[in-house]
Amino acid sequence: MNSLCNSIFFFVILCALSVLSPLSAQQSIDQKIALIMKDSLLRGASTGMFVADVKTGKKVAAYDEDRMLIPASTFKILTTAAALEHLGPEFKFKTELIIQGEIEDGILKGNVVLKGYGDPSLGSKAFKEIPGMIELQNQWIGALKSKGIRRIEGNVIVDGSYYSLPPEQPTWSWMDLGNYYASGAWGFNINDNLYEVSFKQSSILQDIPPIIKIEPAVPDLLLVNEIITAGAGTGDNAYFYGGPFQGKRFIRGTIPAGKGVFTIKGSLPDPEKFMAFNFHKVISENGIIISGLPLTHRDLSAESLNANFKAVLVTVESPPLFRLVEVANKESNNLICEALLKQLAIRLKGGKYLYQGPDVIREWLKKLGVSEKNFFIEDGSGLSSKNAVSAKAMTELMSVLRKKSYFGYLEKSLAQAGKEGTLRSTFLSLPPKTNVIAKSGSLGRVRCYTGYLKTQTGRELSFTVMFNQFSCSSGEARKKIEAIVYELALL
Repeated sequence: MNSLCNSIFFFVILCALSVLSPLSAQQSIDQKIALIMKDSLLRGASTGMFVADVKTGKKVAAYDEDRMLIPASTFKILTTAAALEHLGPEFKFKTELIIQGEIEDGILKGNVVLKGYGDPSLGSKAFKEIPGMIELQNQWIGALKSKGIRRIEGNVIVDGSYYSLPPEQPTWSWMDLGNYYASGAWGFNINDNLYEVSFKQSSILQDIPPIIKIEPAVPDLLLVNEIITAGAGTGDNAYFYGGPFQGKRFIRGTIPAGKGVFTIKGSLPDPEKFMAFNFHKVISENGIIISGLPLTHRDLSAESLNANFKAVLVTVESPPLFRLVEVANKESNNLICEALLKQLAIRLKGGKYLYQGPDVIREWLKKLGVSEKNFFIEDGSGLSSKNAVSAKAMTELMSVLRKKSYFGYLEKSLAQAGKEGTLRSTFLSLPPKTNVIAKSGSLGRVRCYTGYLKTQTGRELSFTVMFNQFSCSSGEARKKIEAIVYELALL
């Protein structure tokens, strides 16, 4: 009788444990995460997190998962995934060298036109497999000479009418616009839409370091140097102030003290005008006499652009879309994403109105079965501080994307923790047999990560962690996120 009672007693205990153990484990991970989130360093910050099992889609852990937060560059996932779905992995942008007019006895009686179709990679240093700006121009000069052209009685025209203006998104910060990462997407992009300014460093604090070089040369650019010298090792805290079409730019902030040369990057005020002047100069330097002016499509009527006989001499293609997506996500390239957003608007909306790209993304999310109401979309790159999303919605999107036919390309575009891209120096202390691939995002007082985690036991999780408006340093915020991911990796 006692034996039977003991057996029944232990059976009841085992049943109770089988019910309570998962709950206890859930309480444990949620409690650990809550403890990190409530750290004094994050006091007053807005934070959110959601983790789901990839196979089942079920919640694994969460913290304030419905709070709408600024996602920064993690939003590039939306644009690049939508582009892969609607344009296809093999899609390529193109750029054309066109002669407009007749050639008689080596004289082109008409214009040389560079027609852009929004290629963000043209002449870019981010892609080793394509020609740079100088090599491109040499190819175009060779094409002109192969036609026997010795003289041009016309203009050099850069036609960027394919994309509507303005190039930037309306909610971008004035503090960003003059800098290389906020050039916007033009109908004709070149050299990553940037120029470099080099300073001779000073060892005297508060001294104004002189500008010693601007490369490449930019027409009508006037820089007002208000940079001052800060302590050694303080890094690049310099900003260009000035919007599109504004040649006068103010450079403010600090660069570190030193004895060498320190270089920063600004956005071209007008890439189309820059290219027109540059190619006009190269044509002359290569012995072809040209009587006309360097112009853009904005200087001419539509009738003038389309008049006379036309011949396409050279068509330059971008790398395939899957390569553009890889650079966009791993290196957090804003220009590529903004160009893709405009291309989606043209492909799916006819491109008749400004800022149709976000509508394309919202409609795509709805078709995926992810509530578009949980996404506030202002641009394609995540640069706008008016973008917002909940951690739960972002993680749900990541789970859905894993089932798409193009997921392999998207997966390859995510940086591997501790090895490449924007995660090169992040998640360096993960437990053994674990791995993270993710897209990072950062703005002032914003740090976010979304991606996939393989845990110590082999589980595959999709996750999003978002920190906004923290008062600690960005590095300290990153360490808190790394602590959260470490705990998840043990599951």
